[in-house]
Amino acid sequence: MRILFYGPRICGSSHLWMRRNFEFLSPYITTIIEEEMPEEELTGNRKVVLLPKGKNYKSRLFRFVSDIRIDIKCRKILRRESKDKNIDLIIIHFLTNAVQYGKVFEDFHKPVFVHCHGIDVTWEVYSLKRKWRKLWWGDYVKEVKKLPLNVFFIANSISTKRKLEEINISSERIHVSTPGVPISAQIKYRDPQKKWLKFLFIGRLIDVKGPDLTILAFERACEMGLNGELILAGDGNLRSVCEKLSDESAFSERIKILGAVSAAEGERLRNEADVFTAHSRKGTDSLQEEAFGVAFVEAMAAGLPVVTGASGSLPEIVRNRIDGILFNPGDIEAHARSLFEIAGNPELRISMGRSAALRAKENYSIEQENRGLIKILGI
Repeated sequence: MRILFYGPRICGSSHLWMRRNFEFLSPYITTIIEEEMPEEELTGNRKVVLLPKGKNYKSRLFRFVSDIRIDIKCRKILRRESKDKNIDLIIIHFLTNAVQYGKVFEDFHKPVFVHCHGIDVTWEVYSLKRKWRKLWWGDYVKEVKKLPLNVFFIANSISTKRKLEEINISSERIHVSTPGVPISAQIKYRDPQKKWLKFLFIGRLIDVKGPDLTILAFERACEMGLNGELILAGDGNLRSVCEKLSDESAFSERIKILGAVSAAEGERLRNEADVFTAHSRKGTDSLQEEAFGVAFVEAMAAGLPVVTGASGSLPEIVRNRIDGILFNPGDIEAHARSLFEIAGNPELRISMGRSAALRAKENYSIEQENRGLIKILGI
């Protein structure tokens, strides 16, 4: 099996799933199509083809001159590389990239697998920087539906699969492959007698994850009598809002906003925490939902019970009242009651944490992801 792999910015800090996908498939990858030169340890002896810079696939506002020329160059490059008779299949990450090459794929006559990450199947998503503007161009959905039948879709959750089915993509062309996370051999022991608890949020500070509502819910739970602190690790356009809410809170000394953290720091925070929480919901500005909550699975793998909104893919991942507590998105009072309940019931908290760890091990390991990928690709 010889694979042409197009994963834009494999080494990007937010593309860990893509990089793991690449590393697992590396024995079969002969050609890499990239936008930036990957690290030497990834390229090896493989052929690396860099696409010209400057294209802007997420908007058609400035595609009248330079971007149109760059699009044409990119199509020519992919067409040329796909004509290599040694290539058995193409893997391309992000559906937004795949729609640019529909005509190329028609001539390929071999399988093309498109990894859908979530935001690329949120048809009405809006830009967080320019809230008045849709992120995808007007005929994006039509172009997705026009992709030839040799194009197959790899969805990162059942929720993502449903988004594709909503626009009448046949379920036979959609495969579900959930991202895996590292699973520890041993889960950290947590003291059920602990009186002061650490509630942890790790993720981007954006509307879909509800960090501002998490602060409000935590504040309300403290008013009910909860003893503990809230730690928010991450950055995003809601950071200033979160900092203002924290500063104005009567419990501001219990709320810590750390900003973005490294993978090692995230692991340390999970090991020290008692509960993982967020207020996941459909973003009021972006209209985005959680496509696959990697941060939630990582928390579960660390033995943390999860308290969050029943939004997007999360009801697939977190079993309500087993691995954590799910509440109706937008209901701050319900979020607060859930935090207060899990804080005051150590047996429930420990039991949910153990169930969460077992579920992560059985369903979301990297090994399980790789086995599923082998089956999908027919390797």
